[in-house]
Amino acid sequence: MPGDGEEGLRQRSNLDGLRRDTQTEGDRGLRRQGCPNASLDFQECAKSCTDKPCLVACQKQSFCGPDLDLHLRHPSAADWGDLLYDCYFSNRTPAWDDLGTLDDDPRLDRDDTDGGGPENINIDKPVAGHIYRVGVHYFTDHGFGPAEAKVRLFYYGQFVKEFQKSLNHWDFWEVATIDKDGTIVEVGTVNQKPGEAY
Repeated sequence: MPGDGEEGLRQRSNLDGLRRDTQTEGDRGLRRQGCPNASLDFQECAKSCTDKPCLVACQKQSFCGPDLDLHLRHPSAADWGDLLYDCYFSNRTPAWDDLGTLDDDPRLDRDDTDGGGPENINIDKPVAGHIYRVGVHYFTDHGFGPAEAKVRLFYYGQFVKEFQKSLNHWDFWEVATIDKDGTIVEVGTVNQKPGEAY
């Protein structure tokens, strides 16, 4: 691990950038001012974080940032939070379309609640004719206030587009649509969803 001082901080920042750049589909990276390692998990943060408030938070198994939740919505969904057709922390592996295969079903790899990110949602074989919607909900602020959310979209493993937006507690950001052919259309709307757990 890089040493202390200005050179050490620059090296850690470069390593952190490498980690974010190599993350997979649906990456939502989060960076909080004052914590150079907000994207690390608790153990890595506790070992390498040089910002005292963050180090204390990580050692207490508390939070290094707010809880932003990634969503992928099927075209049949009535709304965000649909328990059949919205893939997110309450519905991590929904069965969509052909019930005989898992290839067309999305999966959320983990629900990141500590603010370190990322959350990733993947579909191995998107269905022809479907337009999927990508969203981010600012669920809990943990006292950190506004957050910068970043969504990176990949198509069959290849990076296609990145979106970034400042969000406040309870904001729901409808990021973009993506279809089977990898066509991405930015939506960009932000609405307040206070008290709603999705």
